[in-house]
Amino acid sequence: MAERLTIAICLDHATVNGGQAKVAFDSAIGLKRAGHRPIVFAAAGPVDPLLRDNGIETVCLGQTDLLGASSRLKGAAQGVWNFEAARALRELLASLPRGSSVVHVHGWAKALSPSIAPAIRASGLPAIFTLHDYFLFCPTGGFYDYRAHELCLRRPLGASCLATNCDAVSMPRKIWRSARLALANDIVGLRGLFSDFICISGVQGEIVAPYLPAGARVHLISNPIATRDLGRKAEPASGDMIFVGRISPEKGPLLFAEAARIAGLTPIFVGDGPAASELREKYPEAQV
Repeated sequence: MAERLTIAICLDHATVNGGQAKVAFDSAIGLKRAGHRPIVFAAAGPVDPLLRDNGIETVCLGQTDLLGASSRLKGAAQGVWNFEAARALRELLASLPRGSSVVHVHGWAKALSPSIAPAIRASGLPAIFTLHDYFLFCPTGGFYDYRAHELCLRRPLGASCLATNCDAVSMPRKIWRSARLALANDIVGLRGLFSDFICISGVQGEIVAPYLPAGARVHLISNPIATRDLGRKAEPASGDMIFVGRISPEKGPLLFAEAARIAGLTPIFVGDGPAASELREKYPEAQV
């Protein structure tokens, strides 16, 4: 086997509440089975049984994420600078063996905050970032105008960006998110800490290319899927169309339903989200 590595896997939640945590945890399990030492570092609890059952070392601060904070002010403060996360991550990284340890960040915007940057920099360890969203580049995290329901081509934090209310909630939140992004990259240099970025597609790599640090390497790695490979299907594809994921406007569920209608198929949605009511109203044939 190659050299045994220690990988500090940093993300917002210690529980599988979406794709970010699911991919991070499956990766941790795979790394351990390959003989390495993954350590999950997360702000928000509780710790998922998946981690315990697979013997994954976990450092969980037991905090809430920003939405779960006891007040908006407390959530806003944590989102700008999570002092406890900064301290705990610095201590963890300082304890790891030099020369055989890596920091792998999966997310920071929902609980950890830009405060992880000084801790990573002080450690001197190589760092890599997996792009589950675009919060490292875009204030709203999606290069998407949630008001106009269209892709956003504005330069992040440029004059046009700052003047546009594209946030799904409100303009004040857009202003707060913009200030946080400026803090993350222009003041504490979070984005510049990563020498390598993992994308799940070439399109994603093209989207972020103009904003990556000079010399950064991009790796195309598909998300792990915990299922047995049955090989090629003997018969042509048949049956209904199935959408698996959060039913929110930026993920295109209405477009999916329209495509199914044109094709004469029944769209089946496995999930829920803010666009579910509109979906049911406009496409009564959909099964949610």
